[in-house]
Amino acid sequence: MKTRKTYKKLIAFILILAMFFSASVSIMTAWAKGQDSLCEEDIEFARKRAELFLKNANKDNKIEDGILADNLLGDYEVISFNISGGGYIIVNLKDLSIPELSFENLNPFIGVEYPIYNGSMCYYNKQGDAFVSITTGEIIGKNQFDYIYCKDEIEDKQEFIEKIEEASKKRLLKAITERKLSKNLKLWYVDGGHCGPIACALCLRFYYDCVDKSYLKRQYMEQDELIGLMIDYTRSFWSSTGTYANDLERGLNSYFDDMNIDNRAIAAYYFDFDLIKSKINTNRPIIVGTKQNAEYKYENHWMVVHGYFINREANLVEKFFIVNDGWRHNNVWINLETERQFYDSMVYFSK
Repeated sequence: MKTRKTYKKLIAFILILAMFFSASVSIMTAWAKGQDSLCEEDIEFARKRAELFLKNANKDNKIEDGILADNLLGDYEVISFNISGGGYIIVNLKDLSIPELSFENLNPFIGVEYPIYNGSMCYYNKQGDAFVSITTGEIIGKNQFDYIYCKDEIEDKQEFIEKIEEASKKRLLKAITERKLSKNLKLWYVDGGHCGPIACALCLRFYYDCVDKSYLKRQYMEQDELIGLMIDYTRSFWSSTGTYANDLERGLNSYFDDMNIDNRAIAAYYFDFDLIKSKINTNRPIIVGTKQNAEYKYENHWMVVHGYFINREANLVEKFFIVNDGWRHNNVWINLETERQFYDSMVYFSK
C-alpha cells in the first residue's frame, strides 16, 4: 500500500510540475507575442508619424520600407524609413521624435548588418564588442562613448498621432517656414580629419559663386586646391584636440587680409538658431561646431548650415537646421530640440 501511495504521490507531483511548466510556457509565449505585437505597433506609429511629417511639410515623397536600429544599449531605438526619391527619415520608436532626415541622401543603414544609432549623423555597425563608424570607418569601444542616445517612452502614442492628424486638417500655409541658400554648397571632402578647413572652403566657394568673385583666385576654385589653402591658413592654430572656433576665425581673417577682402570672420561660442535664421535669410552660410567634450558623438565635427525648416503641428513646434555634413552630403536635416545640446560654437562672416 505504501508503494502504491508513493507512486500516486509521484504521479501527482509530476502532473503538477507539468501543469506549472505548461503555464510558464504559456506565459512566456504570451509575453513574447506581446513584445512582437508591441514592436509592430510601434513601427506602425512611427510610419504614421513619418507620413504626417511629410504631408504637413508639403512634400510629395512617400514612405517606403524601413531599417530598425538599436541604441548602444542593444535595444530597438529608431527606424530609418526609406522615402521615395532616394531620401530617408528616422523616427524614434519610443517618443516618435524625428532626429534627422534627408530628401536626397541614401538611408545610412542600407547594407549594415547590425545597425546602431546614437543621434543624428552618428551611425555605427556593431562588430563584436566594438562599433564601426559607418561615416568614417573608425573603430570605437563602447566605453569610449560619452553619450548614449536613448529616449523615454511617451505615455500615449495614439493620442500623440491623433493630435498631429487633427492639426493637419486645420493647417495653414503660414505654419511652415522653409528657407535655403540660393545655391547648393559643393560636395567636397578630403581625408585626414580636416572638417574645419573643408567648412571654410565651402563657404568661400559659395561667396565666390553668389556674392563676389574677389573671394577666390582662379587657381583656388576647386576642391583640393581650396581645402589645401584653408589647411595652410589654419594649420598654425591647430591644437592636439582639433580645430576650434577661434582657429577658423583667425585663419579666415588672415586670408581676408592677404586678399584685401572687406569682410571679417566672427567666432561665437554658443549656438543660436535665430542667428542661423538671420544668416540664411540674407543668403549667407554659417559654420557650426559640436562640443569638444562630446567625443564620438560627432567626432568633434564642423559642418555648414545652408537652410532651416520650422514645422508647427498642434502643440508641437519642430525646428530643423539643414547642413552640409562635411562628408559630401548636402540637405541633412537635424532636429534642433533633440540635438541642440551638442552644438556650442559657430563661425560666420560679418557681411
